[in-house]
Amino acid sequence: MKCFTITVLLSALCFFTCFGQAAKYVVVISIDGFRPEFYKDPSWPAPNLRKLADSGVYADGVRGVFPSVTYPSHTTILTGAMPARHGIYYNSPFEPEGQTGRWYWEESLIKTETLWDAMHKAGLTSGSVFWPVSAGAPIDYNIPEVWSLDKNMDRVTPIRQQATPKGLFEEIELNATGKLEPDDLNSDYMITDENGSRMAAYLIKKHKPNLLTLHLYCVDHAAHGEGRYGEHVSAAVATADRAIGNIMEAIDKAGIKDSTAIIITGDHGFVDIHTSLAPNVWLATKGLTGTNASDWKARFHTSGAAAFLMLKNKGDKKTISEVRAILASLPESQRSSSG
Repeated sequence: MKCFTITVLLSALCFFTCFGQAAKYVVVISIDGFRPEFYKDPSWPAPNLRKLADSGVYADGVRGVFPSVTYPSHTTILTGAMPARHGIYYNSPFEPEGQTGRWYWEESLIKTETLWDAMHKAGLTSGSVFWPVSAGAPIDYNIPEVWSLDKNMDRVTPIRQQATPKGLFEEIELNATGKLEPDDLNSDYMITDENGSRMAAYLIKKHKPNLLTLHLYCVDHAAHGEGRYGEHVSAAVATADRAIGNIMEAIDKAGIKDSTAIIITGDHGFVDIHTSLAPNVWLATKGLTGTNASDWKARFHTSGAAAFLMLKNKGDKKTISEVRAILASLPESQRSSSG
């Protein structure tokens, strides 16, 4: 097995020569919230990551895209393009009529070619488990990351409904995971990454796709909730590492060990925060955000630690001037935090 541990966000690295031998199969595993210390610092519970780093190549760090949040970053991995070009600018799109809670789920929203598109055109097979912006993609075996806006619908049902081909989800439950309940795919619980890896491992053993993409997201969830060194972050890293071990074993069992390249990557790291800002409050005090879907002039659309000013009317220079005046009038402490 040609084992590569890489944190570079460039999809062009996926099909490359492994120590002089072309890889017939490529497995791309994203650990959401991945940090280089997970494999560089032995105090983290990640023996499989360190094994891959020791036997392959690795990076000391990476310069992420902007904004450095999950969906834009994962789309860059799959396209090699920056968000301004591939069109997935945030996790959730700005909705002028009011935010509904929807995210960029559908691959059709991507404006540039993806690796899945290229694989399909080349007549090669692909598989994917929980990769962002993958619903409806030309993937042969696809378990997309998607959920419902209906608060009464559980997390499993939308994934079951949009998995392709039809019946794939049930096939995986029968042969790999057992019957999945809503909390089995809930990022509050580490079993989520374990189940994701079992799904991916099954696809490798059963179907041997030339490209497989897998998104592990419990590390991200734990760090968002508790900070870089929160109680559950270490447990989530251990679970992600075990998930990688499951994939390595599946590759071995599938008999493709010597012709497979593994890429472990990530979308962003973490810094602990001390201040939280709500910039639309500033605009609301001046009446710019409006009281309904039709009477607003300007709103900030936040994405991670970034905020993007949206205008109802393009080229509304008067409103832009008002926003600039509002920002300039903020106390020094808030101007520093928002700068």
